[in-house]
Amino acid sequence: MRYLDKISIALFVGGAITLAQISLADELKQYDQLGAALNQAIPLEEQYAEAYYNRGLNHLMLQQYDRALAEFNQALTLNPQLVDAYINRGNTYVLLQQYDRALAEFNQALTLDPQLVDAYINRGNTYAQLQQYDQALADYNQVIALNPQEAIAYYNRGNTYAQLQQYDQALAEFNQALTLDPQYAEAYNNRGHIYAQLQQYDQALADYNQMIALNPQDGVAYYNRGLTYYELGNIPQTKKDWETAASLIQQQNNIQLYQLIQQELQQL
Repeated sequence: MRYLDKISIALFVGGAITLAQISLADELKQYDQLGAALNQAIPLEEQYAEAYYNRGLNHLMLQQYDRALAEFNQALTLNPQLVDAYINRGNTYVLLQQYDRALAEFNQALTLDPQLVDAYINRGNTYAQLQQYDQALADYNQVIALNPQEAIAYYNRGNTYAQLQQYDQALAEFNQALTLDPQYAEAYNNRGHIYAQLQQYDQALADYNQMIALNPQDGVAYYNRGLTYYELGNIPQTKKDWETAASLIQQQNNIQLYQLIQQELQQL
């Protein structure tokens, strides 16, 4: 049994950072409707790169990655300076686990705009996926130098220190992220994970409770809270939380995690 982390992806959408994970099943109908509108727009504006970019972003939201790449490619053919397209083409490669290609996209975005916080965040995340933690930390440090109020940078720096088993430093980073954004649900989850690693179970439970209060549909938080109860020997509460986690995760079509939790329930 192990605790489950939450990873934030900085998805660049119309100039804003989306801090939550890309989990958009509830919005599929909305994006289908958007796609129909964009399909009508492109024949009218064949040279309009933004229309291809927006349609690519729509395909990305729908997890249609090959189609997203084709649209971003077309957008960049029409406008090689469209920095948003490099960022989200990089995000698409990350989701396809083509990390070297993703790095090339984020590098190009930073060549065009060296002050672009989103590109540093996503390049740092990509380095972290490759276990190149020094490079990841350097990118997160750059984000903080550009904008000390960027909570996601402290959060991701905390995740990196956790991977390096530097737990005190990880706690400090999660604390800072939550000071800047007290509603940052994922930071509560991952700080709870650190407390659990340190066998500070009361603090871990408090953080999982806070995450559930902020996002009662998040099955991972129930699973982690249940695991903490397991460590404390409270099997009835473990069973209750894992059953809730399994139900929520099944609704999200995460079959692999659902099966894992079912197996662990059977072993209680």
